Parts: sequence; C-alpha cells; structure tokens
Amino acid sequence: MDSTQKLAEEIRAFTWHLTRKMAQESTHIGKLTPSQEAVAVRIHQQPGRTGAEISRQLFLTPQSINVTVMTMIDEGFVEVRKSARDGRRRELYLTASGNAEVEKIRAYKTLWLREELDEKLTDEEREQALAALASLKKVLPEL
Repeated sequence: MDSTQKLAEEIRAFTWHLTRKMAQESTHIGKLTPSQEAVAVRIHQQPGRTGAEISRQLFLTPQSINVTVMTMIDEGFVEVRKSARDGRRRELYLTASGNAEVEKIRAYKTLWLREELDEKLTDEEREQALAALASLKKVLPEL
C-alpha cells in the first residue's frame, strides 16, 4: 500500500470516528436532537437555505427534512420566510433560540476537543498536528 492510500484511509477513519465521538459527547448538551443539530448547523452556516437544499447536503429525503424542520419551527428554533426575490421560495432561518443552541453545542464540542488534545498530546505533537492540518487544507481550500 502506498503512502497516499494509507494517508487517505487513516484520515477517513479518523474523521468518521471523531465525528461520531463528538456527536456522542454532545447528546446531553442543549435541546436539539442529532438530526435537528445537523439541520441547524446548515442553516447557521448559510441562513436562507431551503429544506430541499439541506436535504441534498445531508443526503436525506425532503420529506424527512420537512418533518425535522416542522418540529424545529414548533419548538421555536427555526422560522420560515418568503424569499424577497421569489415569493414561492421558503427560506429557513434560525431564531435567536436556535442560534443559541448551535453556539452552545459548538462551544461544548470545542471545549471537549481542547481538553482531549491537552490531555493526550504533548506540545510538540500539537504543533505537528497544526502543521499537518495546514497541509491538509490544500485538499479542502474552503476550510
């Protein structure tokens, strides 16, 4: 196995496990379910997205996203507005409560990861990780 193949497999496995672990660590934080959190994060990243756009990004059916969004509307985390350019387009926005939930979950996940890095890596290893991430950002320049 060449080094590029090994690196690709290691990164894929690591990101999968890290994503799962962070989701597991934050299940008791806030009021959003994991599926609601996924939707809220997409809306937080780009307010005004439609349910159809979010369903494509999350690889879920529009029907399942609509159920999640309707629950979030009922719980006061999301509001729907008609587009100023196209009155048929229903755009999704987080309410103040929705934004607060996303920020609370993000802050907790960052704190958890920071504590893990502090506890399990030396200063030198953290510097090496930063250098490796700088190189990896060439693969995904939008980060």
